[in-house]
Amino acid sequence: MLKLIIPSRLSRGATLLGTLLVLIGIAGAWASELAAQGSLARRLERLLDRRPFNRASWGVLVVNQRGQTVFERNADRRFVPASTAKLAVTAAASMLLPPDYRITTSVFGTGPLTDGVLQGDLVVYGRGDPGFGAHCYGPDTLAAGVCDAMWTRLDALADSLVARGVGEVAGAIVGDGSYFDRTLVHPEWQGYHLNWWYAAPVSGLGFNDNSVNITWKSGPRVGAPAVIRFEPDPNRYFAQALRAALIYPLLNDSHNWYAEMLVKLLGRERGEGGSWSGGLAVIRQFLVDSVGVDSSAFSLHDGSGLARGNLISPRAVVQLLLHMRGYPDNAGFLRALPMPGTGTLRDRLVCTAADGRLLAKTGSLGQVHSLAGYLDRGGGGAYIFDIVANNHTARYADGVAQIDSLVLALAGPGAPVRGVASGDQCEASPGSPHP
Repeated sequence: MLKLIIPSRLSRGATLLGTLLVLIGIAGAWASELAAQGSLARRLERLLDRRPFNRASWGVLVVNQRGQTVFERNADRRFVPASTAKLAVTAAASMLLPPDYRITTSVFGTGPLTDGVLQGDLVVYGRGDPGFGAHCYGPDTLAAGVCDAMWTRLDALADSLVARGVGEVAGAIVGDGSYFDRTLVHPEWQGYHLNWWYAAPVSGLGFNDNSVNITWKSGPRVGAPAVIRFEPDPNRYFAQALRAALIYPLLNDSHNWYAEMLVKLLGRERGEGGSWSGGLAVIRQFLVDSVGVDSSAFSLHDGSGLARGNLISPRAVVQLLLHMRGYPDNAGFLRALPMPGTGTLRDRLVCTAADGRLLAKTGSLGQVHSLAGYLDRGGGGAYIFDIVANNHTARYADGVAQIDSLVLALAGPGAPVRGVASGDQCEASPGSPHP
């Protein structure tokens, strides 16, 4: 009996002891994590309350990879997001349009082709492709096929027409942008912005970002008029993949026109028509039904964030980012987000603790700065965050520096510097903002 009873008791005791040790270890880990979060919270609070930004309206939410809150301030209030609004239209397009979706611009002839002459008009029919112009679709701009010059695709169109025997058009060359509605300029965009390329008209047929490039130089002699050059404005047939043509420039370069073209495209393909109202209704339904965002947590008026009527809470943005992190086909979305040294982060956080660890969408507008994305913590851990400041009066550079300081607080002291810059390029100490 002793041989049966004593080992049994020892086994039960050992099991209880082992369980106790495991629980103590877990409790210790929890205590350590809570202490770290408390220290992080104090650092973030000090930065947020630092003058002159203590008078700004701040919205911040930081969660870990499991969605557990690490830090928050006004996370459920709605803020003007600026260009982080682009995350919504990009995510909706990534999930609602098939991976092999292609935007086709067609060319039609209105008469017969006789001896190389089209006896009629040549009609170019656009379906919302913004890719006719000088753009890059990946971070390695020297790689073959990554970047297009302004005329790359127009030259290809001309070659395709010649290959089909078209050498001359007897009639007119007609551009047809009726795939989208006739409202070309958003009614909420401020008049000042309409002078600039980032508020270009949004039509079914576009070229060179629907903008005219103006260059000038002095005349040949004193008193002679300046030499002014305008470029350009036609269009053409081409089919290109959505993921490369739309998402990368939209997020990495924060391209407003791409965002608005995609809003109308979503309305035409998945909603009630190629209009802002049609596309925004699709995005709203996606955020509520697919992502699970509270319908009262946002009000989107355009796709680029240029309209000041846009409002969204940090919690809604973080919900969207968490949703996309778990989406199986998220590679295009994540690849398009800027990292330090690229896109709209090309001059930010390089050679700091965030370099090589941060993927984030920037945003800026008058009195608005924002940044939302992912910060890799190593070992499978991550922070998913949205940081937005409204109603501040600081200079642009100071607003950027304040946001970056908050990101560096999240990155923590002593984190490794790695990323786009090699070690001999990083002379600043880890954790110090790039000048």
